[in-house]
Amino acid sequence: VQAGLALQRESRSWHELPAHALSAIEASGMTSDIETLATAVEQFNRFEFSACGATLDRLPHTLPRSLAAEADYLRAMCLANTRSTVDREAAVALLESWDSYETQEPELGVRLMQLRLFALTLIVDKAPGRALEGQIRQALMNRGDFDESAHDAMYTLDRCAASLYEPETALIRTREAARHFGVSPGLTVLRRPGEYYRCLVNLGALLVTNALYDEARDVHRQLEELVAEYASGTFPRLDYPRTTSVRSRLISRGN
Repeated sequence: VQAGLALQRESRSWHELPAHALSAIEASGMTSDIETLATAVEQFNRFEFSACGATLDRLPHTLPRSLAAEADYLRAMCLANTRSTVDREAAVALLESWDSYETQEPELGVRLMQLRLFALTLIVDKAPGRALEGQIRQALMNRGDFDESAHDAMYTLDRCAASLYEPETALIRTREAARHFGVSPGLTVLRRPGEYYRCLVNLGALLVTNALYDEARDVHRQLEELVAEYASGTFPRLDYPRTTSVRSRLISRGN
Protein backbone atom coordinates (compact mmCIF):
# COMPACT_ATOMS: atom_id res chain seq x y z
CA VAL A 1 0.00 0.00 0.00
CA GLN A 2 2.79 2.43 0.87
CA ALA A 3 4.51 1.76 -2.46
CA GLY A 4 1.24 2.65 -4.17
CA LEU A 5 0.99 5.88 -2.20
CA ALA A 6 4.55 6.72 -3.25
CA LEU A 7 3.41 6.50 -6.86
CA GLN A 8 0.43 8.75 -6.10
CA ARG A 9 2.75 11.36 -4.57
CA GLU A 10 4.68 11.40 -7.86
CA SER A 11 1.44 12.12 -9.77
CA ARG A 12 1.19 8.52 -10.95
CA SER A 13 -1.36 5.82 -10.10
CA TRP A 14 -1.13 3.04 -7.54
CA HIS A 15 -2.53 0.78 -10.25
CA GLU A 16 0.95 0.91 -11.84
CA LEU A 17 2.26 -1.37 -9.08
CA PRO A 18 3.53 -4.79 -10.21
CA ALA A 19 0.87 -7.48 -10.53
CA HIS A 20 2.09 -9.35 -7.47
CA ALA A 21 1.79 -6.20 -5.33
CA LEU A 22 -1.74 -5.51 -6.58
CA SER A 23 -2.70 -9.11 -5.81
CA ALA A 24 -1.26 -8.81 -2.30
CA ILE A 25 -3.28 -5.64 -1.63
CA GLU A 26 -6.46 -7.33 -2.81
CA ALA A 27 -5.76 -10.50 -0.83
CA SER A 28 -5.20 -8.50 2.36
CA GLY A 29 -8.52 -6.69 1.94
CA MET A 30 -6.87 -3.26 1.67
CA THR A 31 -8.09 -2.20 -1.77
CA SER A 32 -10.70 0.13 -0.29
CA ASP A 33 -8.11 1.70 2.04
CA ILE A 34 -5.61 2.48 -0.70
CA GLU A 35 -8.37 3.84 -2.93
CA THR A 36 -9.44 6.18 -0.14
CA LEU A 37 -5.87 7.30 0.53
CA ALA A 38 -5.21 7.77 -3.19
CA THR A 39 -8.34 9.92 -3.50
CA ALA A 40 -7.13 12.03 -0.57
CA VAL A 41 -3.74 12.54 -2.27
CA GLU A 42 -5.47 13.66 -5.47
CA GLN A 43 -7.68 16.07 -3.51
CA PHE A 44 -4.66 17.52 -1.76
CA ASN A 45 -2.91 18.03 -5.11
CA ARG A 46 -5.97 19.99 -6.26
CA PHE A 47 -5.77 22.09 -3.06
CA GLU A 48 -9.12 20.69 -1.88
CA PHE A 49 -7.99 20.55 1.73
CA SER A 50 -11.41 20.25 3.38
CA ALA A 51 -12.45 17.47 0.99
CA CYS A 52 -9.15 15.69 1.63
CA GLY A 53 -9.74 15.77 5.38
CA ALA A 54 -13.30 14.47 4.95
CA THR A 55 -12.03 11.61 2.79
CA LEU A 56 -9.44 10.65 5.39
CA ASP A 57 -12.13 10.61 8.07
CA ARG A 58 -13.76 7.69 6.21
CA LEU A 59 -10.76 5.44 6.89
CA PRO A 60 -11.34 2.69 9.49
CA HIS A 61 -9.83 2.99 12.98
CA THR A 62 -8.29 -0.45 12.50
CA LEU A 63 -5.69 0.73 9.99
CA PRO A 64 -2.16 -0.64 10.44
CA ARG A 65 0.02 1.87 12.28
CA SER A 66 2.03 2.70 9.16
CA LEU A 67 -1.11 3.61 7.20
CA ALA A 68 -2.46 5.61 10.13
CA ALA A 69 0.80 7.57 9.94
CA GLU A 70 0.30 8.07 6.19
CA ALA A 71 -3.20 9.39 6.86
CA ASP A 72 -1.93 11.81 9.52
CA TYR A 73 0.80 12.91 7.11
CA LEU A 74 -1.91 13.92 4.64
CA ARG A 75 -3.99 15.59 7.35
CA ALA A 76 -0.99 17.61 8.49
CA MET A 77 -0.15 18.60 4.90
CA CYS A 78 -3.63 20.03 4.51
CA LEU A 79 -3.37 21.95 7.79
CA ALA A 80 0.11 23.29 7.04
CA ASN A 81 -0.85 24.49 3.57
CA THR A 82 -3.83 26.62 4.59
CA ARG A 83 -1.26 29.10 5.96
CA SER A 84 -3.54 29.71 8.94
CA THR A 85 -1.61 30.11 12.19
CA VAL A 86 -4.13 27.95 14.05
CA ASP A 87 -4.00 25.23 11.39
CA ARG A 88 -0.19 25.34 11.30
CA GLU A 89 -0.02 24.84 15.08
CA ALA A 90 -2.46 21.94 14.76
CA ALA A 91 -0.26 20.41 12.07
CA VAL A 92 2.84 20.65 14.26
CA ALA A 93 0.98 19.10 17.22
CA LEU A 94 -0.27 16.24 15.05
CA LEU A 95 3.20 15.57 13.66
CA GLU A 96 4.81 15.73 17.08
CA SER A 97 2.60 12.80 18.10
CA TRP A 98 4.73 10.73 15.65
CA ASP A 99 8.01 11.86 17.19
CA SER A 100 10.78 9.22 16.85
CA TYR A 101 8.68 7.16 14.43
CA GLU A 102 11.69 7.18 12.08
CA THR A 103 13.21 4.50 14.32
CA GLN A 104 10.38 2.15 13.31
CA GLU A 105 9.60 3.29 9.75
CA PRO A 106 12.65 5.28 8.55
CA GLU A 107 11.31 6.64 5.25
CA LEU A 108 7.86 7.55 6.55
CA GLY A 109 9.21 8.82 9.86
CA VAL A 110 11.59 11.19 8.09
CA ARG A 111 8.77 12.43 5.83
CA LEU A 112 6.77 13.28 8.93
CA MET A 113 9.78 15.19 10.29
CA GLN A 114 10.20 17.02 6.97
CA LEU A 115 6.58 18.09 7.02
CA ARG A 116 6.99 19.39 10.57
CA LEU A 117 10.02 21.30 9.29
CA PHE A 118 7.87 22.86 6.56
CA ALA A 119 5.36 24.03 9.17
CA LEU A 120 8.17 25.54 11.24
CA THR A 121 9.62 27.44 8.28
CA LEU A 122 6.45 29.52 8.15
CA ILE A 123 7.28 31.22 11.46
CA VAL A 124 9.64 34.21 11.77
CA ASP A 125 12.15 32.54 14.10
CA LYS A 126 14.16 30.12 11.94
CA ALA A 127 16.11 28.57 14.83
CA PRO A 128 13.59 25.75 15.58
CA GLY A 129 13.44 24.87 11.90
CA ARG A 130 17.22 24.77 11.52
CA ALA A 131 17.51 22.61 14.63
CA LEU A 132 14.96 20.13 13.27
CA GLU A 133 16.70 20.12 9.89
CA GLY A 134 19.88 19.05 11.69
CA GLN A 135 18.03 16.19 13.35
CA ILE A 136 16.62 15.07 10.00
CA ARG A 137 20.07 15.09 8.41
CA GLN A 138 21.44 12.98 11.25
CA ALA A 139 18.63 10.46 10.78
CA LEU A 140 19.25 10.34 7.03
CA MET A 141 23.02 9.99 7.28
CA ASN A 142 22.54 6.76 9.20
CA ARG A 143 20.88 5.29 6.09
CA GLY A 144 22.36 7.25 3.21
CA ASP A 145 24.95 4.67 2.19
CA PHE A 146 22.41 1.92 1.52
CA ASP A 147 19.00 3.58 1.16
CA GLU A 148 18.29 5.56 -2.01
CA SER A 149 15.21 7.17 -0.46
CA ALA A 150 17.39 8.60 2.33
CA HIS A 151 19.79 9.98 -0.26
CA ASP A 152 16.85 11.57 -2.08
CA ALA A 153 15.53 13.03 1.15
CA MET A 154 18.84 14.82 1.76
CA TYR A 155 18.41 16.61 -1.55
CA THR A 156 14.77 17.36 -0.81
CA LEU A 157 16.04 19.30 2.21
CA ASP A 158 18.36 21.18 -0.15
CA ARG A 159 15.47 21.90 -2.48
CA CYS A 160 13.65 23.62 0.40
CA ALA A 161 16.67 25.61 1.62
CA ALA A 162 15.15 28.98 0.69
CA SER A 163 12.73 28.73 3.60
CA LEU A 164 15.55 28.65 6.17
CA TYR A 165 18.66 30.22 4.64
CA GLU A 166 19.89 33.32 2.83
CA PRO A 167 19.28 33.46 -0.96
CA GLU A 168 22.94 32.87 -1.90
CA THR A 169 23.22 29.73 0.24
CA ALA A 170 19.80 28.48 -0.79
CA LEU A 171 20.69 28.89 -4.48
CA ILE A 172 23.75 26.65 -4.18
CA ARG A 173 21.79 23.93 -2.41
CA THR A 174 18.80 24.11 -4.76
CA ARG A 175 21.08 23.82 -7.80
CA GLU A 176 22.49 20.61 -6.34
CA ALA A 177 18.98 19.26 -5.71
CA ALA A 178 17.97 19.96 -9.32
CA ARG A 179 21.07 18.14 -10.58
CA HIS A 180 20.31 15.16 -8.35
CA PHE A 181 16.70 14.78 -9.46
CA GLY A 182 17.41 15.52 -13.12
CA VAL A 183 18.01 12.79 -15.70
CA SER A 184 20.83 10.53 -14.52
CA PRO A 185 23.78 9.84 -16.86
CA GLY A 186 22.96 7.05 -19.27
CA LEU A 187 19.21 7.35 -18.71
CA THR A 188 16.46 9.20 -20.55
CA VAL A 189 13.66 8.97 -17.97
CA LEU A 190 13.34 10.89 -14.71
CA ARG A 191 13.10 8.77 -11.58
CA ARG A 192 10.97 11.33 -9.76
CA PRO A 193 9.49 13.90 -12.15
CA GLY A 194 7.39 15.52 -9.42
CA GLU A 195 10.43 16.21 -7.28
CA TYR A 196 12.41 17.51 -10.26
CA TYR A 197 9.53 19.84 -11.11
CA ARG A 198 9.59 21.26 -7.57
CA CYS A 199 13.35 21.73 -7.80
CA LEU A 200 13.01 23.73 -11.04
CA VAL A 201 10.22 25.87 -9.56
CA ASN A 202 12.35 26.75 -6.52
CA LEU A 203 15.52 27.18 -8.58
CA GLY A 204 13.82 29.59 -10.97
CA ALA A 205 12.53 31.70 -8.09
CA LEU A 206 15.94 31.80 -6.39
CA LEU A 207 17.69 32.80 -9.62
CA VAL A 208 15.33 35.77 -9.89
CA THR A 209 15.96 36.65 -6.22
CA ASN A 210 19.71 36.54 -6.91
CA ALA A 211 19.27 38.73 -10.04
CA LEU A 212 20.39 35.95 -12.42
CA TYR A 213 17.63 36.60 -14.93
CA ASP A 214 19.10 34.94 -18.03
CA GLU A 215 19.63 31.69 -16.16
CA ALA A 216 16.15 31.98 -14.66
CA ARG A 217 14.68 32.10 -18.16
CA ASP A 218 16.67 28.99 -19.13
CA VAL A 219 15.34 27.13 -16.09
CA HIS A 220 11.76 28.11 -16.86
CA ARG A 221 12.22 26.91 -20.44
CA GLN A 222 13.36 23.54 -19.04
CA LEU A 223 10.35 23.54 -16.75
CA GLU A 224 7.91 24.15 -19.61
CA GLU A 225 9.56 21.36 -21.63
CA LEU A 226 9.13 19.04 -18.65
CA VAL A 227 5.45 19.94 -18.23
CA ALA A 228 4.82 19.36 -21.95
CA GLU A 229 6.14 15.78 -21.68
CA TYR A 230 3.45 14.71 -19.20
CA ALA A 231 -0.32 14.61 -19.12
CA SER A 232 -2.21 17.76 -18.23
CA GLY A 233 -2.66 18.09 -14.48
CA THR A 234 0.44 16.06 -13.61
CA PHE A 235 2.20 19.02 -12.00
CA PRO A 236 0.45 21.35 -9.52
CA ARG A 237 0.26 25.14 -9.46
CA LEU A 238 1.83 25.99 -12.80
CA ASP A 239 0.84 29.59 -12.13
CA TYR A 240 3.68 29.92 -9.59
CA PRO A 241 6.62 29.28 -11.95
CA ARG A 242 4.92 31.03 -14.86
CA THR A 243 4.40 34.16 -12.78
CA THR A 244 8.06 34.04 -11.76
CA SER A 245 9.06 33.68 -15.41
CA VAL A 246 7.06 36.76 -16.40
CA ARG A 247 8.57 38.66 -13.47
CA SER A 248 12.13 37.75 -14.53
CA ARG A 249 11.51 38.98 -18.09
CA LEU A 250 9.98 42.27 -16.91
CA ILE A 251 12.77 42.99 -14.42
CA SER A 252 15.54 42.15 -16.90
CA ARG A 253 13.99 44.48 -19.49
CA GLY A 254 13.80 47.24 -16.90
CA ASN A 255 17.51 46.84 -16.24
